[in-house]
Amino acid sequence: MKKIVLFAICLLSPVLLKSQEKMKISLVLPFEVSMGLEGANVNNLDFLGGALLAVEDLKREGSFSSCSLNVVDLSDYFNSRHLLASGVLEGSSLIIGPIRTDDLYAVAQYGREYQIPVVSPMDMRTESLLEDNPYLYLFPPDGLLLQRQIEKVCTPLDGSAAENIVIVHEKGRSEMLPEIDSLLKEHGCRARTFSYGILEGRKNDTLMHSLMNPACVNKLIVASENEPFVSDVLRHLRLTNANGKFDIIVYGMSKWRNFESIEPVLFHENRVNLSMHYFVNYGESRTAAFENRFREVYHNDPSAYAFQGYDILTFFVHSLKKSAPGSLLQSEVLFERVGENGGWKNCAVRDVQYLPGWNISTGDTATVPQYLE
Repeated sequence: MKKIVLFAICLLSPVLLKSQEKMKISLVLPFEVSMGLEGANVNNLDFLGGALLAVEDLKREGSFSSCSLNVVDLSDYFNSRHLLASGVLEGSSLIIGPIRTDDLYAVAQYGREYQIPVVSPMDMRTESLLEDNPYLYLFPPDGLLLQRQIEKVCTPLDGSAAENIVIVHEKGRSEMLPEIDSLLKEHGCRARTFSYGILEGRKNDTLMHSLMNPACVNKLIVASENEPFVSDVLRHLRLTNANGKFDIIVYGMSKWRNFESIEPVLFHENRVNLSMHYFVNYGESRTAAFENRFREVYHNDPSAYAFQGYDILTFFVHSLKKSAPGSLLQSEVLFERVGENGGWKNCAVRDVQYLPGWNISTGDTATVPQYLE
């Protein structure tokens, strides 16, 4: 069961504990539609589209009956201070946005003054505003991906004590090695290191074969975000293990998910294991249903921003209602407080493993320390 944690909004904000006829949720983004759709911000409109579909679902399940959505186009105002002076955010129980640090600053201070939770929806650079503001929530997850990968590498599978850990990297490109080595040492793990160049030919098959141990699990950390090299490694592993002699699991980097030239079957054949902040499983029926509804309403495919809008509205409305939102479309949520009196940042990590037979396994959110009142 997924761990989608933290209803700290209810703990932190006295505003939400008051009896209200309607809880006003303000969504503040620069849509830039005043000059027509040609100059509009497509990403932010996608976010809004996803959020509106979330409202439909929330209404259907009875979770939006005491809420109202107040959509504000920031581009209609000179700046966020002008926006606040207009009074359009008065009476809000929750404010989502703006995006940029300079726009969010005044709104976050407003939220702190009036004890209104404010959500930073997309930009990690707004993390600097979390200090001394317990009403600010940074939704885009932060870091911890490589740490989580090494933690998985160093955790024995099925209680097995014998495992063969190998680091593979491109010759002449070892920038990831110091951090990987340090993390392995922290967990008391040892690994052999193997490097090669793409142009070195078929001798790499023999070398890679010699690194594998048929008597135990072979865990390969591929320390590279270079798509041609990663593709080459996965093809060599396919040849190395053509007879199924070795038990191999590949641990890669989160950016691999966006690679376009690698045959998807190589991920499944080599049991590629990733740690990611966001992951959309297009094989799930609820994902297909969301895509179909988005296309039907907006005549376009949903982008990652649409999924983000859906997830943020769903999660925080349920937080306001003090109810569990269940699983979201692409996000995991696990907030950690920044400092003693600071805001909250999302430190969730989703484990994704590609398996033979075109199957995908998504694990629980990795455990991250929390400091909740």
